[in-house]
Amino acid sequence: MLEERSLIKCDGTGSLHAQTLLFVVNQVRLRYTEDALETILSRDADEEGTELRKLIASSYPEDRRKFFSVPSDDRADFADKWDALHEAIRESAPPLKMGQLWMTGAQVAQMLRRMEMLLRKHGKVSLPSLHRHVILDGWLRPTISQVLQSRMDKLLDSFGPDELCHQQVGEVTGECKECSAENVMGWLDPDVEDFFCEACWKKFSPKVLKCSFCNAFQPWMLGKVETVTKMWHCRDCLMQLGIDMV
Repeated sequence: MLEERSLIKCDGTGSLHAQTLLFVVNQVRLRYTEDALETILSRDADEEGTELRKLIASSYPEDRRKFFSVPSDDRADFADKWDALHEAIRESAPPLKMGQLWMTGAQVAQMLRRMEMLLRKHGKVSLPSLHRHVILDGWLRPTISQVLQSRMDKLLDSFGPDELCHQQVGEVTGECKECSAENVMGWLDPDVEDFFCEACWKKFSPKVLKCSFCNAFQPWMLGKVETVTKMWHCRDCLMQLGIDMV
């Protein structure tokens, strides 16, 4: 893996995503100290092994390499050790980001296919070329098409720059077109742009909702209401549009 990363050429235009090394010994029956990995990397026993250990040490700084020993599940300290490993994995595995673009699973797959093609054809990967492919071809052009198809450009004409700068997820209230309830939480229907309360939405579509941006249907839990457009968006679109989901 370290050799493969060396084939990616940044050309001064960017940098690779910082990685973390989690060295795990599973079902351990021996006693290891917390500095076991550092002890291993500092060994100078054989030429080939020393070169590999130096490569690992230089690729993963000390603050980005961790050692974990997980005992058998019948041991009293198994739960604590497992929780520590689980937390470390979560902390070291944020969503992949290229520039300011949070990447979806489909974009990551597309990027990997592009990298494979470049490696087969040229023997190396140019990061600027990858940026153009992912951001321009894989995000910007499709996003512009989605904006035009969803009429989002017309909808946003009624909002000023100050409002658009404060796009965020949250609660929206209004008068429900269906049940006439007033000051209730809900959101606009992307097809007819009428406001419906959450209770009526659950009657209309109890399992899935239509994202007002990409028009895909997603489970309720995989999206949120955006307060400026007053519409429900899937998490992927919110992330791609740079809207804070906290």
